[in-house]
Amino acid sequence: MIHLKTLILSCLIILSGNNMATSQNIFEISDSTACSDSIITELFKETSFVIKGEMSPRWEGSLDLAVTDPIKNHRHTLKTTAGNRFECVVPMRGTLQQIYLYVPGTAQIPVCAGDTITLMLDDDDMTLSSSRHDADLDLKLASTIFRKMRKREYELNNLFNSYINESRMFSVQNTGTDSIKNRTIQRFREYNDMNKTLIDTFIQHHGTPRLEKYFRYSGFYKTLKWVSFCRVDLPTLNPSLQLNDTTSLPFNSYADSLLMYPDYLDFMMDYVNMAVSRINENSPSGADMKNSFKIRWEISPSPGFADMANYKDLNTVYSYYGPDQAANVLGYVFETTGNREIKNEISGLMPDLTKLCNGEPAPPIALKDCDGKTYTLDNFKGKYLYLDFWDFGCKPCIEEFRYIPELKKQFGEKIKSVAFVTVCVSRPSKKKLEAFAAQHGMNELNLILDKKNSDSCYDANLLPTYVLIDPEGRIVEFNTARPSEILKKAAEGTPTTFEQSLN
Repeated sequence: MIHLKTLILSCLIILSGNNMATSQNIFEISDSTACSDSIITELFKETSFVIKGEMSPRWEGSLDLAVTDPIKNHRHTLKTTAGNRFECVVPMRGTLQQIYLYVPGTAQIPVCAGDTITLMLDDDDMTLSSSRHDADLDLKLASTIFRKMRKREYELNNLFNSYINESRMFSVQNTGTDSIKNRTIQRFREYNDMNKTLIDTFIQHHGTPRLEKYFRYSGFYKTLKWVSFCRVDLPTLNPSLQLNDTTSLPFNSYADSLLMYPDYLDFMMDYVNMAVSRINENSPSGADMKNSFKIRWEISPSPGFADMANYKDLNTVYSYYGPDQAANVLGYVFETTGNREIKNEISGLMPDLTKLCNGEPAPPIALKDCDGKTYTLDNFKGKYLYLDFWDFGCKPCIEEFRYIPELKKQFGEKIKSVAFVTVCVSRPSKKKLEAFAAQHGMNELNLILDKKNSDSCYDANLLPTYVLIDPEGRIVEFNTARPSEILKKAAEGTPTTFEQSLN
């Protein structure tokens, strides 16, 4: 039997087309780089920052804000009081995270625990500031990088999507893919040269921001993630980003001290997960969910990192495949986790998994229409309820709307037993929602999630999310198939839970 670390090395060499002379293990590990319990404690420590300011009436008294997290990003709503002003203490974990305001043209903004950020938002413009000079420089540099580099980020993202479409990610590559891969690598190098120059020039003219290393690491590892998906054996690619005369950023090594930087943590998680996928695809028995957790624990750069990666993937299984699938592997992940802090986190998932399993009574939900009328589960008793959770910035959500008429046609009279309800997770005006629904042919009952009076399980972090509830108000399937998938499976003769429920 081939040892997993040998197998992953072999897979990477074969799939990247490199010879043995350039190969090495994914990570250079030593006892000194082991992810210690103290690092995890620091990453998961509950902290907060303050955001305050004023927004024009155009924003209707509220604004959504996302905050990164070691495991699962969180969304919050800023609400104004008298005079359109607001001040909110926003929870986060660790000493450094990124925030994103759901306003057109907003950059990723770094924030440290204990910061106070002032946001002034009028109809057409937004300014961010801090009373601390070095923290204020962070905000200015974040805005500068976003304005100067966003087109190149879009280009890299488009190249990555082209690569995915041509290679089908983990299948045999065609001749066109190599060209796209080479262009992606070249654009990555160009991006990092420009990013370094931009930061150096900013410091020369304005002074050194508090989070200089964050900006350098962020630009490097955020874009490196795209390159790593292009079937490249990263240790052989070998570019680096110079921080100063003596320091560079190699990406075939691991340092637990860098896990505090969100883009480095994301890159490491994705890199390990890609390796897991490559091993699974070469396994005689094929991919297996529980086996993926075992592989991830075996090949991770340290036991602590493996615990974090498996916990994060458990949340991904929960979000994408539903609570029943997550419950199948929760016990294994809990038993193999050595870190007490993460064990406590995993055990905290159990109540949610239990209440959302198939056959359980659906948790309370409150929905409102544009005129303020409230709907609950009782309004839909006697029919299957197909809830479609979406938001305006979610392109996959919008893409799915066009499949609803085809879905109704496919199932004929049976579809009359189903109530289709789209649920907007933000708080749009009546004018905005009605115009959007007309534009995209949303002819169903279009409602808005009342988060205050609904169970938190419906405040989805991954969109779109679909929930199927039976005529008695019990969960048939949380994270059930989306409309396009229902149609595809029906055409293949492999019915989804949705189709089986109607028979």
